[in-house]
Amino acid sequence: MKRTVGRVAKDTGIRVGTLHDYDQTGLLPPSEITPAGYRLYDDGAMARLQQILFFRELGFPLKDIRAILDEPSFDQNRARKRHRELLTMKRQRLDGILRLVDPLLKGECAMDFTPFASSSLPAAWERYAEEAKERYGPTAAYRESREKTSGYTKEDWARIHEEAAALFDAVAAQMRAGADPASPKAEA
Repeated sequence: MKRTVGRVAKDTGIRVGTLHDYDQTGLLPPSEITPAGYRLYDDGAMARLQQILFFRELGFPLKDIRAILDEPSFDQNRARKRHRELLTMKRQRLDGILRLVDPLLKGECAMDFTPFASSSLPAAWERYAEEAKERYGPTAAYRESREKTSGYTKEDWARIHEEAAALFDAVAAQMRAGADPASPKAEA
């Protein structure tokens, strides 16, 4: 089944402009462009979009996602297993933080910082990074990404992940509220 860019935007909550950007950068080209200029996306393109969204949820930059997905040795099932592992760890960490909020809402003084200092997630990220280095190390995109991030401190990474999590939470809240993806509030 082929979907128009408007249909894809409506079904996924992604802005039409974002899909156009994904096309222009080569991250997600349409499967077909009609003589009238309409972009159409088939099931293969939708599967690629789903992979993009998994990687975005885990905080990967778009440039890195494109390099990973375009790599001839990219194994979709292997990636899905990694996504599941990392997303499960992320959920466990967030569940711990939520459990910490409940007593605070009741007025109790809970000075527990353990949920914020999740030790398993960084270890998993490190394994993922090692695998990425093994598989994509020879590529120019990988080298450029490593150069850009080599000076980041633990605090930089924590801030980046917190900002990404806040952004995804805000997007999810807009989606739950039924906001039109093209509305100024949703775009903000």
